Amino acid sequence: MNWSLTRLITASAFVTALGLGAAQANAQKATFYLPFEAHWGRAVLHAGKYTLTTPESASDSRIFFLQSASGSQMALPIIVGNGVVSKRSYLKLVNVGGTFYVQEYVSAPTGIALKFATPKANHRDLSAQARVLVTSD
Repeated sequence: MNWSLTRLITASAFVTALGLGAAQANAQKATFYLPFEAHWGRAVLHAGKYTLTTPESASDSRIFFLQSASGSQMALPIIVGNGVVSKRSYLKLVNVGGTFYVQEYVSAPTGIALKFATPKANHRDLSAQARVLVTSD
């Protein structure tokens, strides 16, 4: 029984790895430069250049892979909106209590806006906002 369970887990991991590889092959890529530290979901992004990769997905769920000189991280949106009209792709960041958080990613080529969880704050704390341009590869 233990041998069968081990085989099942190994086979599942292999199939998952193949699926991730195929998804990464059909991924959309973009780059951006972050001039200051910010949080994107649970990921902490230090100032620097990033590559943003999102695998093609038939569903509305999206996963973002963020790569920089300091390593790779992942972010998940909470809301996906279609039909957004924008000439440029960008990240919208908000300052909550002195820390910047990615609140939204707008992708001009795909017409999608994705919103991300940020800490709750009163209106005074949200007064500072920033936009970081994102370029498609």
